[in-house]
Amino acid sequence: MSVKNDDIREMLGSDDDRSKSDSHMYQHQLDELSRKSEKNSKTAASEVVHPTHYNQGNIEVIDFIRDQRLDFFLGNALKYICRSRYKGCYKQDLQKAVWYLQSEIDNTIDAGRGFSNGGR
Repeated sequence: MSVKNDDIREMLGSDDDRSKSDSHMYQHQLDELSRKSEKNSKTAASEVVHPTHYNQGNIEVIDFIRDQRLDFFLGNALKYICRSRYKGCYKQDLQKAVWYLQSEIDNTIDAGRGFSNGGR
């Protein structure tokens, strides 16, 4: 049995059919890329606002800092302590926490504030 050109064209479809099929496939690829791009943008934004090392435990550290009304130095010390195990630079983060604690102590003493009222 021999295959004729007409049979091949019929199997492949007409140029119009292929063009419609290609257009549909192209649109599908664009839609898929758009969805992936949107997802990546959301993921990137999420990593800026809520990185994984921020979301350990039941609450974010920043929420605790706000709730306790901690000042800049104490808030940063707490932040570095709480996140140190999850960022991959444990020792450096603890050293930063110590620096912020020391700055709080120095700032409190220099400002003449006592510790009886929590440093305020």
